[in-house]
Amino acid sequence: MTKMDHQIESNTIYESEVALFENLRQTYPEDTRDKIVDDGLCWAAISKKMPDKSNRNWPECLWTESKRRVLFFLKEPNRNDGEDYKDWDWSEGSETFGNVLAYWLEGLMITRADYCPKYTDISSRKDIFKKYPLAIVNAKKIAGGSSANWNAIWEYAERDKSFLFCQIREILKPNIIVCGGSNDAENYSRRVLSIALDCIFQDIKEGFRKINNWCYYNSGEEILLIDSYHPSLIMNEREKIEGLINGFHDFILKTNYKY
Repeated sequence: MTKMDHQIESNTIYESEVALFENLRQTYPEDTRDKIVDDGLCWAAISKKMPDKSNRNWPECLWTESKRRVLFFLKEPNRNDGEDYKDWDWSEGSETFGNVLAYWLEGLMITRADYCPKYTDISSRKDIFKKYPLAIVNAKKIAGGSSANWNAIWEYAERDKSFLFCQIREILKPNIIVCGGSNDAENYSRRVLSIALDCIFQDIKEGFRKINNWCYYNSGEEILLIDSYHPSLIMNEREKIEGLINGFHDFILKTNYKY
């Protein structure tokens, strides 16, 4: 299939993503379709009302009107067969995964050339997810276990790359993509950044320039890829948060990033 086969003509991002996943399920065997975990632009933390244009707090407004549209591109969902990330209230809960996504998100939204927030400057998870739109896309839509099988992740990403292209490049259109997984891996095949470059941005791959150990920037397309740890990686939380934010701040200083 070509990328054009998956273009969705709809009024909203929400409708487009729902339709895209309906199409994706049709490409899987019937006994597998219920295991697919939907993801994308998450709305429930910001609005208790499913996205529609009559709601002024409609998260799609926050997303499309934001100068920085941050998407977290991750390996795979951990369990949660058949769930839909878009329906979850991400402002609730206290697990590391959601907390780190929140802290990274606010850090990326508020960092400027003259201000690099510290861990202690970041708001609470509840407040962050009620202020900023959260978007999550998994390379592999079928839930995995506690440890990643990289061969399986690549197999699914290659299989579904036209759907991933449509979801990220044609529907969501983020300009900052946090590639969460194995920032420190020397093996190219064990990095989410590699999946992004080879399966999502392969047509503009050569335009990405390494700015530092975190940031890869395509100035022509104005797209930033951040090579990050997985949010659930066991390490000092302050170092995990400030490492990414400091890398982003260094990128701003080196490129005069305008957003």
